[in-house]
Amino acid sequence: MKNILIVLLVIVGLAAGYLVYDWIAVSNKRANAPVVNIYSWKDADGMVHFSDKPPPPGATGIHKTQGQSYVAPPLVVRIKQTASEWLKNSKESISKRSDKRSGKKSKK
Repeated sequence: MKNILIVLLVIVGLAAGYLVYDWIAVSNKRANAPVVNIYSWKDADGMVHFSDKPPPPGATGIHKTQGQSYVAPPLVVRIKQTASEWLKNSKESISKRSDKRSGKKSKK
């Protein structure tokens, strides 16, 4: 019995350690994410263009927007989002089933 408890504690500790490591690693990636420039401009025909490369000569209405490249959220955040979506869907499913049994229309 003691051996099983020790093994479970080691597994939980390793999982928690990995989640902390992932959180720190992703936070560092987000802090050091490269800046991305998005340009928008109108050409001679009045057509609006968007690109990550500077506009060609003769373009008018040039706007430059800066942002950061996408970095996926940490595993803990993704687990939380998945669990909350699952819980919401489960509640809706249970509500629909109970409404069918009682003959009521489901609320939306």
